[in-house]
Parts: sequence; structure tokens; C-alpha cells
Amino acid sequence: MARKRKEAETKDVLAELWPAQRPEKSVALLKALHILTREGALNADSRRKLKQVLHLTQILRPALDALLKNSEEPVLADLGAGKSYLGFVLYDLILGPAGRGCVVGVETRADLIEASRAL
Repeated sequence: MARKRKEAETKDVLAELWPAQRPEKSVALLKALHILTREGALNADSRRKLKQVLHLTQILRPALDALLKNSEEPVLADLGAGKSYLGFVLYDLILGPAGRGCVVGVETRADLIEASRAL
């Protein structure tokens, strides 16, 4: 019973915060980024970060749509990628569904590079 309630809560959170056509397909990514807990609940500390990244995604959306319209294999460079949240989200929400393109994260800090590669 509690597990079904948790699953329903996760679906509600995804519907509210994750603007993908099939948000359930993004659960593994959101868990890997620690936006969702292992149990699938929203990690409260990550809500603010997620909202920031989604807001930036909406700002970039018109330019990305134009890029997809005008390029067969668009390449996005995420300079100063940090933990690569933005790159992963842009791929998951825009390039992945388009079926083409890639994101290249550029970062100088070795620990962040390794963490991003692991994801």
C-alpha cells in the first residue's frame, strides 16, 4: 500500500515538474542526478536546482528548436558544465526526443568530470 502511494506521489511530482512527454522514462536520470531519491520521491534539496535548470531550458528552447530545424546533427557545448545537470536535462528533454544531436560538457575540475562521466 505504501509503495503504491509512493509511486503515485512520484508520478504527481514528475507531472508537476518534468515537462517530458513520457516523464516516467526519465526516472533513472533524475535518480542519478539525485533529484529523486532511490525510492522515487522528490529530493527536497534538489527542487530549487531542478526549477532553475528547467527555467533555463525554457529560455534556451527557441534557440534549440531553431538549431534542430537548421542542423542535421546539432552539437551543444556546455561550458563550465559543473555536474552537467543542464546538459543531461537538455538532452533528455530536447535532443533525445528529436532523435539527434549531442551535448559536450566542458569542465576543468577533475572530480566533476569523473562524476559526469560516471552518470
